[in-house]
Amino acid sequence: MRDIEVPKEVFRLLHLCPDPDTLTRCLDRAITVDTAEELFTPGPDHTQPNTP
Repeated sequence: MRDIEVPKEVFRLLHLCPDPDTLTRCLDRAITVDTAEELFTPGPDHTQPNTP
């Protein structure tokens, strides 16, 4: 929706993620990040989603 390119690697991580909490955090972060890779970097609250 924000017209951010999502590399295949990032799409795969999200698609195969079995943890709903991680997906929720990524969805919340998707509002503010500038790149898809930023979904998996620590944010201002120093939390990082678990990657499969």
